[in-house]
Amino acid sequence: MFALSHDMGEVPSHRRWVYDRCYSGRRGLKESFVIGVEKFIQTARQYKYYAFEGGIRCSCIKCECTRILKDKEVKVHLYKKGIHARLLDLDISR
Repeated sequence: MFALSHDMGEVPSHRRWVYDRCYSGRRGLKESFVIGVEKFIQTARQYKYYAFEGGIRCSCIKCECTRILKDKEVKVHLYKKGIHARLLDLDISR
């Protein structure tokens, strides 16, 4: 896992789910994270590269958009490893 360099007050409200994945003691995923991942997947499906590349570039901490995976695989990666928040700021529509 990575350390946060800022407090939650600096994070835009629509991105807070990224930094709040698990309950304390890693006892499960928080509902806000699961909903955020679902919205992320839905948004990724809308980009022109989704059909062209045959999947989504996985933005988990390990893959860092270097692997193209099917939707369900991306979900599992994000659930298990967390999302690489820096990658959310990239403009992938080009």
